[in-house]
Amino acid sequence: MLKSVVASISLNALLLYITTVITNLVGVEGGLITYAVFGAIFGILNTILKPVLKIISLPIKFATFGFTVILVNCLILYTSDLAIEIMLGTGFDLVIAKELATYIKVGILFGVLNWTKNLIF
Repeated sequence: MLKSVVASISLNALLLYITTVITNLVGVEGGLITYAVFGAIFGILNTILKPVLKIISLPIKFATFGFTVILVNCLILYTSDLAIEIMLGTGFDLVIAKELATYIKVGILFGVLNWTKNLIF
């Protein structure tokens, strides 16, 4: 149980690192602590909030041809960003331009990386 939690946090942190390497749309201030906290927060939100949002958005999912999945990823990223700012304070931040287009691009990339992670593990 503990191994799977640590593995999930580590893999989410690794996905964030890969995202920062692939694109200049995301940056991290605060080093490893920020990555670890993001991994934990993102894992918790994916476990608790994402299924609820998927159920709520199900009726419009068909009308938008699945675009709501991307918006759910954007909301999870935005919530993770806010949680890091609140929990860690100054000097620790997930740096994403506060624009919807940026969150959509990062949400797509993170969604693909997360999907790949779930296929492998």
